[in-house]
Amino acid sequence: MKAWLLCLLASTPALAAGFALPEQSARSIGMGGTGTASAEGASSIFYNPGALGFEEGFAAELSGMLIVPQFSYQPLRAIDGSSASAETRLFPLPAVFVAAPIGPVRVGLGAFANYGLGITWPSTFDGRFEATRSDLQTFTLNPTVAWRFHEHASIGAGFDLVRGTVELVRQLDFVDREGTLRLGGEGWGFGGNAGIATHWLNDRLAVGLSYRSAVSLRFRGRADFTVPREFEAQLRDQAVKTALLLPHTVSLGAAFRITPRVRVTLEGTFTTWSTLDALVLEFADPALDTTLRRDWTPTVTVRAGGELEVVPKTLRVRLGAGFDPSPSPAATLSPSLPDASRVLASAGVGYQRGNFSADLGYLFVFLLPRASEPDAFPARYAGLAHVIGLSVGFRQ
Repeated sequence: MKAWLLCLLASTPALAAGFALPEQSARSIGMGGTGTASAEGASSIFYNPGALGFEEGFAAELSGMLIVPQFSYQPLRAIDGSSASAETRLFPLPAVFVAAPIGPVRVGLGAFANYGLGITWPSTFDGRFEATRSDLQTFTLNPTVAWRFHEHASIGAGFDLVRGTVELVRQLDFVDREGTLRLGGEGWGFGGNAGIATHWLNDRLAVGLSYRSAVSLRFRGRADFTVPREFEAQLRDQAVKTALLLPHTVSLGAAFRITPRVRVTLEGTFTTWSTLDALVLEFADPALDTTLRRDWTPTVTVRAGGELEVVPKTLRVRLGAGFDPSPSPAATLSPSLPDASRVLASAGVGYQRGNFSADLGYLFVFLLPRASEPDAFPARYAGLAHVIGLSVGFRQ
């Protein structure tokens, strides 16, 4: 009986890779998501806390991002079922940043969600025994301090307090009937970030290096089973816990002002997705404990952007592009959040009047079509996403 129960739960939906959300400012969105060397204002807290040291007065920024992902599924063989599309969902992501000088240092506070998203498939979807819904939400508070220790250089560091919630839903196959498993939990974790920013050649060249640590989120919650009566004794509602280790990230970027009105930027981000090698579900009934292999690998994301001052100190237009490779191997690809390498293209506009600014950015994300290997749930996935960001800011 224990072996049968483990087989029944073995495909419990697990979080897939590619749930990082680096889009925290509309200006950055318009420039392909760059910001390690080119961040301005209070949102430097997220992109590179070292850059905060170059701010001279009070700064604040309020941003709202809307992410609209779309996913589709196609069986590898016609006999395996029919094609399906995930439900179109809207994911609003607010972000707030505030910074001010205190003596020789700059202090700030950021509040944002830099990991998350999810997916919902139709209830009759062929992969419903793998996953019908997966959701991860995080919220981070990031107090930060920065010090400009040299005319051309500044360092900064911060503390991350992270709150996370997770919900996973799938159907259970009892041959002639179906059941439902719902897992939900919440947890806390903490980490930190640090960075250095440098300006050279009369501020024509900026180089930045930033780091954000891994965060271990320890979720505790409930597993709710809806099953035929004869299985209620083996599959009863109970407590469940798991842990998710968010990865380390290191970003290196450079921004160069070609002319007084044109600036270009290039950066790369190394992410240790290998921290997510397995998901261990621990139930109150140890017979149901399950280990799910993910076997993700580290990735390097490359982004580039450009900014043109159409009207000096008033109106700017922006373009950007990038490539974000998938860390998820085909052998563990699943409907819980079908991941694939991403091609990025963006545009944006910014308006400034006195101390106030407003920015609008749009990012198009194309997920390259990808198939799972036979050992995984056999399917081909494709997708895209639209990201729209609006930011308003104030800088003294």
